[in-house]
Amino acid sequence: MRRRVKSRVIGHAVIWVTAIALGALLIHFLVPGRKAYGHSFYDNACCHDRDCGPATATTKIQKGDGGFWVTHGNWPAKFFRNDQVRDSQDARWHVCILPGGTPMCLYAPAGA
Repeated sequence: MRRRVKSRVIGHAVIWVTAIALGALLIHFLVPGRKAYGHSFYDNACCHDRDCGPATATTKIQKGDGGFWVTHGNWPAKFFRNDQVRDSQDARWHVCILPGGTPMCLYAPAGA
C-alpha cells in the first residue's frame, strides 16, 4: 500500500513538472517582450525596431515614379519616396509604418 502511494505521488509530481515546463514554454513564445523579428540594422531615425518588420507573403511592393507603393498588413497602399528607401542587410524587404499609418522607411534588397 505504501509503495503504491509513493508511486502515485511521484506520478503526480512528474505531471505537474511537465505542465509547468510546458506553461513556461508557451509564455516564452506567446508573450511579446520585444518584436521577435526586429533587426539590428534598422535605422534609429526610421523606427527604433518598434514599427518595422519583414515583408510577408501578402505584402505587395510595386516600383512607382520616385519610390515604391507598398501594401502591407491591414494598411492601404502607402507610398515610400526614394529618400525613405534604405539598403536591406539581409536581402529581404522590410516595411516601417508608424501605428497611425505614416510610412517611415522601406528596406529594399540590393538592385530593387
